[in-house]
Amino acid sequence: MAGFEDFCASLGLSVGIGKFLVCYLISIPCCFLQRLLPAGAVRHVWATLSGLVLTYIAFGYESLGHCVVACVVAYGSMLVYRRQCGVITFFTTFAYLIGCHVFYMSGDSWRQGNIDFTGAMMILVLKVTSVAYDYQDGGKPQKADDAKAAAAAAASDAPKPIKALPSLLQFLGYTFCCGLHFAGPFYDFSAYNDWIDRKGIWAPGTRTPPALVPFLRAFIQGIFAAVIQLKLASILDIDILKTPKVYFDMPYWRRFLFIYHACEVTRWKYYFIWSISESAMIAAGGVQRMGAQDGQGGRRKGGRGEGERGG
Repeated sequence: MAGFEDFCASLGLSVGIGKFLVCYLISIPCCFLQRLLPAGAVRHVWATLSGLVLTYIAFGYESLGHCVVACVVAYGSMLVYRRQCGVITFFTTFAYLIGCHVFYMSGDSWRQGNIDFTGAMMILVLKVTSVAYDYQDGGKPQKADDAKAAAAAAASDAPKPIKALPSLLQFLGYTFCCGLHFAGPFYDFSAYNDWIDRKGIWAPGTRTPPALVPFLRAFIQGIFAAVIQLKLASILDIDILKTPKVYFDMPYWRRFLFIYHACEVTRWKYYFIWSISESAMIAAGGVQRMGAQDGQGGRRKGGRGEGERGG
């Protein structure tokens, strides 16, 4: 452990962030192994176990307990009261998430260079809420107009109603899938099941775009973003913001450059995370741009250019 602490210190990282980054990088081979497993229950089991183990390593036992609370609320409401399970899950899990942010003072922790489970918890809450709402919608009587809308949704990338209660294994596999709940991207339950069971665009014999070049592009882009972020962070003394007298004594142009520099340090961190997340999804069997222009279903994290343009 001392060696790992020294390694993190050499990069200017806290041990907590170091563990998070290692687990996030490990999610790539976990996702790649997932695509080699046979369709069905084996893939659900691997998705669940790999996600739980990575969560424990990155954030500890306590994080698993909080994740279980959100899962129990969502799946329990789906079992007990289908008509309003989405509403129940939404208000309960988001209230719990906000409580965790306040109790653990996660904002202060992030400003001090640490990290906690609340970031991953945000993606997990989105996932369980989405499943609950899709299951709630799937139980509503369907009218003629609704049938047309459902047919249009089935042919598009829109979320699809869930008719039958997912098994607990399906639910947990989707929620914790290979650690992809650490930072997203969010994807629909029906897309996850199609991928697990090798249906739809993942059906045997279906032609999908090549994955190697897009994977390498996303991964190298992520490493480049990490190098830039570390370099920028090493030449910026962010503690100046904690001493207002020093900061406000600077000329205006210097304050402007300082704030711009501080924003760049933060942004490159997220570009790294998004790129590694995209490369993990591609390794799992996704494609580079899963959207209308390619005729594929799924999600993609935005890159630096899209982030700067706000799109």
